[in-house]
Amino acid sequence: MAHPEKSGLIMNSTIVDAIRKDGDRDINKGFERFMLHYNFDSNFCNPNKGNEKGHVENKVGYTRRNLLVPIPVFDDIREFNRQLLIKCDADMHRQHYKKPQTIAELFMEDKQALHPLPVNPFEVYRLKFAKADNYGKVRYDNRRYSSTPAFAGKQLLLKVGAFDITLMDDNYKQVIEHTRLYGQQTESMQWTPYLELMARRPRAMKYTGLFKELSTELQDYLLKCDQAAQKSALQVLCKMVKNSDLSTATAALTDTIRRGLTDPDSIWSNYIRLTSGIITLSSGHNHL
Repeated sequence: MAHPEKSGLIMNSTIVDAIRKDGDRDINKGFERFMLHYNFDSNFCNPNKGNEKGHVENKVGYTRRNLLVPIPVFDDIREFNRQLLIKCDADMHRQHYKKPQTIAELFMEDKQALHPLPVNPFEVYRLKFAKADNYGKVRYDNRRYSSTPAFAGKQLLLKVGAFDITLMDDNYKQVIEHTRLYGQQTESMQWTPYLELMARRPRAMKYTGLFKELSTELQDYLLKCDQAAQKSALQVLCKMVKNSDLSTATAALTDTIRRGLTDPDSIWSNYIRLTSGIITLSSGHNHL
């Protein structure tokens, strides 16, 4: 695998790598590609010269005080940004501090002089190597993300964006994708690959980390039933997890077993009943 910095795909956190003695800038390669993509030139202010920035810093303070106080708390950064954009658009309908027009009207005038945006947006991300632990999990920014059991102890390449983290193998092929974690969230698990492995090798399931996540009642059932029943239950559990999440799926499976029903159709139908109130049979047979 090529080193990610040599691949030319990494976007650093700064725009300028260095300022020369003559004042010229060594612009970061990632930002140069950003400029080329959107067809614009750069014009840098001098360091520590706030007077050269006009009202930019005042506008930053205005936005912070009016839109970010008190400090916002949210679970979905995409949704927060969408709501923030709506508030910014609404704020543009006030009159400009100096001109007898609204900010929205002035923006529309400026917009006429802008270049059209490219069809495809510029993709910003960082590439980083990470070694998976014995459970196939990798760590980034003090948070853990699952891969698959096949990558336990192996090196993966992380493609880190603002909203998503994609785990790739040494051929840059996607292994799995996660929503990037922020705030108090510390671990993102996608159980499907682990469930698929357990369904193929049910005898080894009690030694997996996933088995410990199941309810005691469900653990007892899986250990007592034969291998065919284990495979059947794990396969439908995997199907339910793909459709919702592990806690919902295990709750539905546990509830079905309590009712004395263990066939896949009954498990799936009970899951649908509990999650949507609509009973759907997974097989193509008609039932009375």
